[in-house]
Amino acid sequence: FSGVIGFIFFLELTAAVLAFVFQGQVREWINDFFLANVKAYREDIDLQNLIDSLQKL
Repeated sequence: FSGVIGFIFFLELTAAVLAFVFQGQVREWINDFFLANVKAYREDIDLQNLIDSLQKL
């Protein structure tokens, strides 16, 4: 059990370090992702339902 927890911690630590190192690229990717989804919000009913349900949380 402790091995699994240690592995998960290692993965989280690796993701955090990579996000910090590639901060500009991650920010640009997230910005592009959200802009594309905002534009497609009215056209895709599944995406609209997903975003609406996430906003209710």
